[in-house]
Amino acid sequence: FAADVNKVTHKQFSRDLRRRALEGMKARADAGEYPSKPPLGYINAPRTGVDGEAIRRGTRIQKLPWCDPLLLRMLDLRLGGASYKAIAAAVLKEGLVPAHKRGPFEQAAAATKVELLLKNPFYVGRFEWNGDEYAGTHEPVFSAAQWEQLQATFHGKPAALRIVKRDAALAGFMKCAECGCSITYDPKKKPSG
Repeated sequence: FAADVNKVTHKQFSRDLRRRALEGMKARADAGEYPSKPPLGYINAPRTGVDGEAIRRGTRIQKLPWCDPLLLRMLDLRLGGASYKAIAAAVLKEGLVPAHKRGPFEQAAAATKVELLLKNPFYVGRFEWNGDEYAGTHEPVFSAAQWEQLQATFHGKPAALRIVKRDAALAGFMKCAECGCSITYDPKKKPSG
């Protein structure tokens, strides 16, 4: 019986702790402060008091010095018509990505990393959290005009349907609801032997 009571007590404590954490995160988001780990180029820096001493609770979002050069160069390359993969290669070659952050830019999914960075509203001063959008108090990278120009590059003509040797049922009829690209049939072959 005592073990069952302890389980119930601990379960209730865990639920209450979760509820209070979510309430705190919601309060931070309502105040314009990002309630979680910030994206690439920003950190959660400790708050300081009037005398310069570190305040024990709470952080503020701070932009790192290499953030602006990296993202503004990515913006220039994208506005110039470069692909995501070409952007990743260019910023690596130019040394704009710090050594401890190079991993995602060197992997096969580098294009996806670049796309996600360039579509993240955090870099224009807004953020999404828990399904809602908030105006952030952090220092943005892009101006509103730059953001609009950048987002216009993502809504071009969708990729053409690939020609395959075998016709697939409903080929060319299915389109992605988000970007409008055609969804294609991709057969898999087992190696013979």
